[in-house]
Amino acid sequence: MTWNSAGRLEHWITRTLEYADEVVLLVDESSTDDTYHVARTFADLVRVVEHPPFIEVFYDLALRQASGDWILWLDDDEFMGSTFADTRDALLEDRHLTHYHLPYRWIVRGDDGEHRWIRTFPWHPNPRLRLIRNVGSTYFHRGRLHSPLEIAGEGRVVEPEEAVVYHLDLVWRDRAQREAKVARYRQKNAPSCEEYYLYEEYERTLATEPVLEPLVREPSASACREAEARSKRSRGKATQGMPAAVTVEEERARISGFWSSAPLFSADYLASNTPPVVLSNRGCTVEVKVRNTSPVTWS
Repeated sequence: MTWNSAGRLEHWITRTLEYADEVVLLVDESSTDDTYHVARTFADLVRVVEHPPFIEVFYDLALRQASGDWILWLDDDEFMGSTFADTRDALLEDRHLTHYHLPYRWIVRGDDGEHRWIRTFPWHPNPRLRLIRNVGSTYFHRGRLHSPLEIAGEGRVVEPEEAVVYHLDLVWRDRAQREAKVARYRQKNAPSCEEYYLYEEYERTLATEPVLEPLVREPSASACREAEARSKRSRGKATQGMPAAVTVEEERARISGFWSSAPLFSADYLASNTPPVVLSNRGCTVEVKVRNTSPVTWS
């Protein structure tokens, strides 16, 4: 899903053409630049959606537009590492897996201005479920802020040598913009994940590693040729305005059915040994006592 990205969207799509056979985009109807025109020129399928309170509302809709055997799900401030173009086929040959968790690297600028990735918890290790087999009955997204995609079947975590997702939000947005985002998230009755975005608060304990490949680079020659071919084909299309958008209300009504099995997970949380004080930027293990109050036996 993308919004007001006309200045960089062509480059982003061309980079994806190094490994993607099909590009599907959801364009936020509140965009005030040429995002829709650029998307329609270079992507295979474009849907327009109402501006949502947070983008997870439309994740499930986006995934179900794809027609390929596998779906790679990226936000418009994320790039795949250069190795994925070479490892893709080997990964997708596995007949027994339904999904992969990809190494996820939060990018910042070092004192020398070069890109580095944060290798401190919780930014790392932080593998994300982003590559899934396109069998619609095996996955769904509940449309909640910072909630994960739910998927059935076996999966595995990919090694960094096979594929990496680089997240550039901390580089592209200044502190004020990220603080505004966190303020919006705090109002949504869900995890704000503010520690991820306001990383400067933990600067004394952060460890970083250099990014060993250029994140700002020209796409491959074959991807550029494909993008040019798409541009030429689009010139023959009739000019049309932006179509009616899928509304937040419509999408929430559709995905509300995903909660039909919720009683199976009904439970009482009886006790926990959560410590009264925890250190910022540190994890701890907590034991929780749970009583099954559902009508079935948990496996």
